[in-house]
Amino acid sequence: ITGIADGSYAVVLTRIGFVARRIEGVAISGSATMDFTMVAFATRLNAVVTTISRGAEPQKVLDVPASLSVVSAEELNDRPAPTVASYLKGVPGLSISSGGILQSNIVSRGFNNAFSGQMLSLQDYRFAGVPSLRVNVPALYTGTKEDIDRIEVLNGPASSLYGPNSANGVLHIITKSPFESQGTTLALEGGNQSLMHLSGRHAGVFGAGKEWGYKLSGEYFTAEDFKYNDPNEPATFPSTAPAGRAGQPLVRDFGLRRTSGEARLDYRPNDHLENILTAGYSELGSGIEITTAFGAAQGKNWSYKSLQDRFKYKDFFAQVFWNGSNSGNKDSTDLNGTYYLRTGIPVVDKSNVLVGQVQQSGTFGNLKLVGGIDYIATQPRSEGTIFGRNEGNTD
Repeated sequence: ITGIADGSYAVVLTRIGFVARRIEGVAISGSATMDFTMVAFATRLNAVVTTISRGAEPQKVLDVPASLSVVSAEELNDRPAPTVASYLKGVPGLSISSGGILQSNIVSRGFNNAFSGQMLSLQDYRFAGVPSLRVNVPALYTGTKEDIDRIEVLNGPASSLYGPNSANGVLHIITKSPFESQGTTLALEGGNQSLMHLSGRHAGVFGAGKEWGYKLSGEYFTAEDFKYNDPNEPATFPSTAPAGRAGQPLVRDFGLRRTSGEARLDYRPNDHLENILTAGYSELGSGIEITTAFGAAQGKNWSYKSLQDRFKYKDFFAQVFWNGSNSGNKDSTDLNGTYYLRTGIPVVDKSNVLVGQVQQSGTFGNLKLVGGIDYIATQPRSEGTIFGRNEGNTD
């Protein structure tokens, strides 16, 4: 530094990624040389988000025309938690109610309620809610915590940007790409309530030009939920319950069991083209889910499946995905699956949804245009237990 008059100065050093230092009383007479040691410091820069647009390039949080919060992978790794909902309690603008270790409801706009499906829940751009019932059950999300890259939360309506069903906000879970996260991760967590959580993830690349990437993830969760007996539930199942359950003592199962897994195959020959195939599965072996009109339901062997093909070329985006739900019962007399605790009546849900989406974006001078088409085909199937006489007519 030249052109400085002799005297006493304060020297301040700043550099991104290091703690700033200030040294007082540095004497300058002619010329001086000083050596400094700086301490590294983790700095959070302006986060990049992709929820804003599927086909266009990712945007920075400050450039998004909406209130959007990001929960990073570093925050997820800092503390153990049984579900995604636990990591969202510090996000502004969210109302989160918990009904147990796994059961919770997340709402951004409007009043919170049991069995809520107000908020649009996405996982890697596909719907994460239960088809037909349109309810968000965090315990049925596929994948593992170790595989999450970030969670983006949009508060407020923005249907023109995010597509249908997003008027009450968007919760988007984005998993890691195998190209940027190769290796193997194993995690074991334990705690009170006899909680045990085992999860693992493996990712790698292959091919002559390393253009193929793959990853496998899965987890097993078990615990003993907090005990509460609803006074509105009878001591024995009523006569309206199916044979084999009617007249039997009503005993809540507070044991929690959850299994999930996901497999993904990526093809990325260059920076402009990408195609991703994903298959996911989760099963709530045992748990209690709160509903609005029928009280609590004893979840048993409720499974959730998802298949997805996602394609991106420059500013063009297209995907097709299928989600299927099965409450564990074949019909209204089955005793192997989910049932209402107050009545003992089985819950039959074998619904699915098939979705195709296309989006194209482009920039013309200072004008950016985004357009798309969504095709959503929902097939509710409850064997008459939910939709009654409308069964088959509600597609």
